[in-house]
Amino acid sequence: MLTITIATLSRVMQKGDRPTFVDTDTPPVGWVELLKNANDGSTEGIYYENKPFFLQFRPESTPRPRDTEILFDVFIQSIEECISSNSLVPISLPGGRKEENEKCNPRTKVQKVLILGSGGLSIGQAGELNYSGSQAIKALEEEGIYTILVNPNIATIATSKGLADKPDGIYVTFGGQTALNVGIKLKDEFTALGVQVLGTPIETIIAADDRQLFAQAMESIRERCAQSSTITTTDEAIAAARDTGFPVIVRAAYAPVGLGSGFAQDEAQLRALCSKAFATSPQVLEKGMKGWKEIEYEVVRDCRNNCITVCNMENFDPLGIHTSDSIVVTPSQTLSDTDYNMLRSTAINVVRHLGVIGECNMQYALNPYSKEYCIIEVNARLKVFCTGLESYWIPLAFIAAKLGRGVPLNEIKNSTTKVTSTCFEPSLDYVVVSLGPQKVQSCQPSPNQ
Repeated sequence: MLTITIATLSRVMQKGDRPTFVDTDTPPVGWVELLKNANDGSTEGIYYENKPFFLQFRPESTPRPRDTEILFDVFIQSIEECISSNSLVPISLPGGRKEENEKCNPRTKVQKVLILGSGGLSIGQAGELNYSGSQAIKALEEEGIYTILVNPNIATIATSKGLADKPDGIYVTFGGQTALNVGIKLKDEFTALGVQVLGTPIETIIAADDRQLFAQAMESIRERCAQSSTITTTDEAIAAARDTGFPVIVRAAYAPVGLGSGFAQDEAQLRALCSKAFATSPQVLEKGMKGWKEIEYEVVRDCRNNCITVCNMENFDPLGIHTSDSIVVTPSQTLSDTDYNMLRSTAINVVRHLGVIGECNMQYALNPYSKEYCIIEVNARLKVFCTGLESYWIPLAFIAAKLGRGVPLNEIKNSTTKVTSTCFEPSLDYVVVSLGPQKVQSCQPSPNQ
């Protein structure tokens, strides 16, 4: 019976030289909508509730994102289950049904939300993070939520009054590393006071910040991250370098500018580098990957595990030159389509595994002569030097604030276009270039010019 049914279905499909139109408001008995375009409301797939049949648009496997390849897996799995049970087993779709997701991931019910600001930072960062906080406030106002912004930057335009109010929710991802550090320190106090951390959980922030925990998390999903150690003294640096092997790179931990960063080919160079580096902040020592490309991806994830990559960025300089001291171009200009999608798929897998809710930044080192790559770090926050923040007409802070409340991507309209859904990845026909302060200074004309 099973063989006849599949054969009959195959013959019908082969004869289907004319389109069939289905009204999803009154679908045929037993058929249910599978995929819907969030922009124009068109139906892109239907499936049969009690039998292993589903119809939809053709999922492109190349050359662009392969997010719908999973439907081929569903098809193969359905055939195997039908053969093994000798019956028509309904298809099983990953991710669950919409109703199940809404029940498992309800929107967070809060009335007052505290947003941690960044404080006064250098080279214009306070302005960018101040903008992010303002966007978050705007998003929460749309939801009817009263917001309180605590920001030790006296120049901010977004600080609210009424700091004696007791919030029932808090965002720690809009104030850079400063706000993340505060969130980690006050984690237990939030729990004791019944204050919900909205967006990315504190546990995820800790896992991304702690080098050892991050390495373990990446190893569990068979991803390779750069071998690194956090160092605070020259002796620790020498010991770590002997264990890692020269050459090594030393860079500032959580520093917004590349103070003290550089390569060391031997112990003498490492000692000279450390004498300058520890004057600024604790350092991270990593296996040297000199000449490798530095690539970044901005990834957004909602509570239902839906992800988009807003943009990717490429440093003009190779690995070892801090982003703030380099030129950053978005979108990347030298990656092949295969490389782009390889790193994109990895970024989504990592973000899903860590459990980020909202926006995060992921940095790679990519060998220019092969497909070998290493994950440098994941920043579970809005990154200051994100040239894709507004260049893609997607207000990331606005979206991240909505996602933190449990609003899924497909229900958030792009606040710039007012029409398109946020669940669609943007594409550009132009290039955005961001120059670090040192690059800008080097471009200044001399007094004689």
